[in-house]
Amino acid sequence: MSAEPVFVTGGTGYLGGVLIDGLLARGYLVHALARRGSEMRLPTGAHVAVGDALDAGTFASAILAQATIPPSGLRIVEVPEMKRAGS
Repeated sequence: MSAEPVFVTGGTGYLGGVLIDGLLARGYLVHALARRGSEMRLPTGAHVAVGDALDAGTFASAILAQATIPPSGLRIVEVPEMKRAGS
């Protein structure tokens, strides 16, 4: 298999780390986004892209042409409480 490029966000988290390990084991070329200061938490073998997931300008240049970007980094947003009917 040729080294197909994959760009992973959330690479320092549990799911991202497992995803990166699996991709590397299968021969993919992995670039992973990490916040400044957490780069060393990325699995060995992943190429580090330091940036902020909420600011594409900080990491866009690290995404290789034709790279697959799996949905691994999820942003949790606060949802206002909803009133139940009859309460």
